[in-house]
Amino acid sequence: MPLAEFLTQVLRRLTVAGQPWQRQRPLRVVAGVVLGYALLGFLVVPALVRHYLPGSLRESLGLEASLGDLRLNPFSFRLEADDFRLAESNGAPLAAFRRLVVDFELSSLFRWAWTFAEISLEEPEFDLVLEKDGRLNVARILAALPADPDAASTDPEAAPPRLFLHRLGLSGARIGFTDQRHTTPASTTLGPLELQFTRITTLREQRGPGTLDAGLPAGAKLAWAGEFALHPLASAGTVTFSGLKPAAFWDFARPYLPLAPPGGVLGASFAYDFASAKGTTTLRTDAMRLDLRDLLLQKPGATAPMLALQRVAVEGGRFDLAGNQLTLGRVSLQGGRVAAALDPRGMLDWESLLAPTPPDAPATAPD
Repeated sequence: MPLAEFLTQVLRRLTVAGQPWQRQRPLRVVAGVVLGYALLGFLVVPALVRHYLPGSLRESLGLEASLGDLRLNPFSFRLEADDFRLAESNGAPLAAFRRLVVDFELSSLFRWAWTFAEISLEEPEFDLVLEKDGRLNVARILAALPADPDAASTDPEAAPPRLFLHRLGLSGARIGFTDQRHTTPASTTLGPLELQFTRITTLREQRGPGTLDAGLPAGAKLAWAGEFALHPLASAGTVTFSGLKPAAFWDFARPYLPLAPPGGVLGASFAYDFASAKGTTTLRTDAMRLDLRDLLLQKPGATAPMLALQRVAVEGGRFDLAGNQLTLGRVSLQGGRVAAALDPRGMLDWESLLAPTPPDAPATAPD
């Protein structure tokens, strides 16, 4: 049954025929208010957002946006949006998602805090580009936002607005990154990424647990599990990398190191404790472990490697940012081989790796 027809029937039931006019009027007023509020929330607001959002973003930031279905329940304060796309004026993608859910709770009135049962994103996509001038595309867009006149006078140590979020989730996320500073751009994609947080709040010294699982290039994986606090900013947990292949990221290092894509597979893990408050940042890591196997460094076109290591292992490392101290418990090397050669100028080939790399020549337009 269409929503408008349903609400009309409700109005008719509340205004029963045959009753005195004085008795019908209060019921009609209440029913009319409820009906108007429902129509406004269910139909009018979603239609206005879908109509004005693309034009507003185009005029203020020069961005192109599209939005599929938008659903708002004005009684439960639950918002759902589908198939959002955001792109630059030239069509370059910036962000997108398949589904957004924002579930606001009326308990905010009693908690004196903005309270959300859930904020979740399904299949979000973010495209970050480091442009030729060294600026991120997102930073350039943020710089175009209208300035907040009250931002300069805000005390950085002041308590943030009270917020309580029961669950924050990302599922199937993808992050693309492209470096355009060189003649041949380098690109990579991270994902799929799954992120879950519970009990996120700006209440002082309140931490909530979370997990992160992310796919990295060439089948590598990143996992995080720990706790996170917003006021003051703090986090503690464990981070694990597995199956990380340096060759998968070599396009980003190629302009700076005259080497062929290196061989090797890296695994690493560590526990950490981070905090930032009153202008002071502390970071301590413990239980550091690193396992690098089959490392191979070789110059392009060379027949023999400059460095070959069967295995490099580090166990029990620690790091303290405040004391600038790094301690390694045990380091072991297996199956190592190092080679060096002189070029016609009498320079070791290893020295050429440390020499400054000239910037790429600017690309010329075709005739």
